Amino acid sequence: MASPQPRKASAKLLSGTPSRYATVDGHRVHYKKVGARGPVLLFVHGWACDLSFWRHQAERFHDRATLLFVDLPGHGRSDKPQVEYTHDLFANALEAVLADAGARDAVLVGHSVGGSIVRQLHRRHPDRSRAIVLVDASLRPFWREPEHLAQLLALMRGPEYLKGALGLVEMMVADHTPAVAGLEIRLRMLTTPQHVMAGMLAAMDDPALWAEDPIERPVLALLSRSSRYRDDQEAFLRRLAPQLDLRWLDDVGHFMMLTQPDVVNAALSEFLAALAPAS
Repeated sequence: MASPQPRKASAKLLSGTPSRYATVDGHRVHYKKVGARGPVLLFVHGWACDLSFWRHQAERFHDRATLLFVDLPGHGRSDKPQVEYTHDLFANALEAVLADAGARDAVLVGHSVGGSIVRQLHRRHPDRSRAIVLVDASLRPFWREPEHLAQLLALMRGPEYLKGALGLVEMMVADHTPAVAGLEIRLRMLTTPQHVMAGMLAAMDDPALWAEDPIERPVLALLSRSSRYRDDQEAFLRRLAPQLDLRWLDDVGHFMMLTQPDVVNAALSEFLAALAPAS
């Protein structure tokens, strides 16, 4: 008789961790702190997501690192004011979380647009970053032509904004996303307020965000081959990051940290092991 297959961990550690709040511009930024040893890792979700997307990383690294999981302003349990949702706002929020948590610096881990947000934190507060991890993050605009963004924003600002939002989400879950995970992803993302979703996209139409200034830190990039990157994506990243560890991954989806966590966790573990100890 064959032995029963081991059950996958329920990944409830993060959900059961008490909430904390930092403040930026008078508004609360929700975050959770897991673990209290080793290097500090700051996890940043993408557009219209929340910190729960990193729950499998909490399970894997809680006993070897200090983990900070953030709901960006406008997302999750953070305040959702009627403001401009710029990368500078997000970077300042992350800096406030690091200060509130008593962390001097951190390995900055960003998924999707969270990658460009942690890069903006590195630009504004370079002393806060030990290294950067890009989880299916291109550091480029996702639109090819300006009119494409203009058309999307016109839809996102109107009464049928959910059609535009759903179209974006469907692109993200199209490949290598299990059905149950896809349902959760859709539900969580589509509950993000309209003004936050549209405002975040609009603020990304800033050429300064996509400038090719170098990242003088170790960088790990985990890119899904199914995400349809431009042909020169690898050359682009190598220009930006002289200390780049780039890994093209097959059979993983855009939300790989949630749907294929073993792949992401193994790569992140190897990257952390290779980093020089904090001074």
